[in-house]
Amino acid sequence: MLDYVDTVRENINFSLPGWVIYSLPDGLWILSYMLVIGAIWDFDLKNSAPALFFLPALALISELLQLPGIVPGTFDPGDILAYALGITLAMVYIIKNNRYEKN
Repeated sequence: MLDYVDTVRENINFSLPGWVIYSLPDGLWILSYMLVIGAIWDFDLKNSAPALFFLPALALISELLQLPGIVPGTFDPGDILAYALGITLAMVYIIKNNRYEKN
């Protein structure tokens, strides 16, 4: 199978934009994390907030700390944008499905 995949890779001249390869996975990771935590807590935003925002806050802080070199890695504004978009989409979904605010 590897030979077939290598042949296809060599014969197709197609490349994805850099943001799809490097930033999109970060945004999707945050989005999926927040949706899973939201589902575990039955979309109760009030009680799930600490668990819901811990990892996204840590991701944003670590990305920002890459800028001065405190955290190893390369700062990328695209990552910040992807995180923000993932957090926003998750929050829209969670707020829309917040079962405890509807009653």
